[in-house]
Amino acid sequence: MARNTQLADVDLDPLTAATLVPYRGGGELATALLGGHVDFLAIAAGSLMPHIESGDMRPLMVYSPERMDALPDVPTAEELGYELAGQVIGWSALYGPPDLPQEVVEAWEGVMDQVAEDEMWLSRADDRGSISTIGSVDMSTYAQEQYEFYRGLAEEFGYLD
Repeated sequence: MARNTQLADVDLDPLTAATLVPYRGGGELATALLGGHVDFLAIAAGSLMPHIESGDMRPLMVYSPERMDALPDVPTAEELGYELAGQVIGWSALYGPPDLPQEVVEAWEGVMDQVAEDEMWLSRADDRGSISTIGSVDMSTYAQEQYEFYRGLAEEFGYLD
C-alpha cells in the first residue's frame, strides 16, 4: 500500500484525486496525453507501444496479474499496492443473439479452439500485452464475474446508486 499511503500523506483521496475525462476512443485519449491536455491515461498498452518505444509516453504501471513481456520493468498495480486496481483487466469476447442455432455456436467454438492454439494469434496477443484466455475459462461464468466486479466498482465510486 505504499502508493496509497503516499496519496494520504499529501491529503489526496485516491477516489477523488483525479477527474474522469471521457474521450471517444484510445486514439483521441493518446492525442490528448501527447498534447498535454491530460496528465495520464489508462488504456490497453498495445495501442500505445509506438509512443512508449519512441519515448513520448512513459508507462507507470500495468493492469495485469503479471508484468508484461513487452514492458518488463513496469510494475503491476498490485506490486505498487493497488490491490483493487490489480484486478482491473481488459477483456473481449465473441457474442451472438440468444437464439443462435446450436450448429452455428458449435462452428464458432471450433474456430475459437483453432485460434486458441494458433501461433500467430498468440504472438500478436503477446505483442499487444494481452493474455489470451481462449479455451481456458468458461466465458459465461467469466463474463458474469466481470460484470459483477465492474458494477461493484461503479457503485463503490459513486457512479451508480
